[in-house]
Amino acid sequence: MLSLILYLILIPGLREPEPDWRGKGYLGVQLQENAEVQVTKVMPNTPAERAGLQEGDIILRVGDAEPQGLAETIREISQHRPGTVLRLEVKRGEQTVKLRLKVTIRPEEAGPVPMITPEPE
Repeated sequence: MLSLILYLILIPGLREPEPDWRGKGYLGVQLQENAEVQVTKVMPNTPAERAGLQEGDIILRVGDAEPQGLAETIREISQHRPGTVLRLEVKRGEQTVKLRLKVTIRPEEAGPVPMITPEPE
């Protein structure tokens, strides 16, 4: 038994499987971080469009979380499984708007979840 375990550990080319980004929550938005996380684009025929999310909306809450920054916002969204209903709270102009979106699976044409790199100062 021990030799089988050692054999599997030593086989070259075996590694952790790639994460399955297609199973992560998807809303259909592009986000940008300045002082706040802002919606810069709403993709057509997506949960974001159907719920009424608009370009210029500022993300305040994702579910029960108040994410700080772009990376946390994306992580919070992607942690919700397809089929679940996600509550968003956004600032639109001077108003706070509450939305409910049904999370879908990330389509292949959307590509993998983007890597988040800090903005140069």
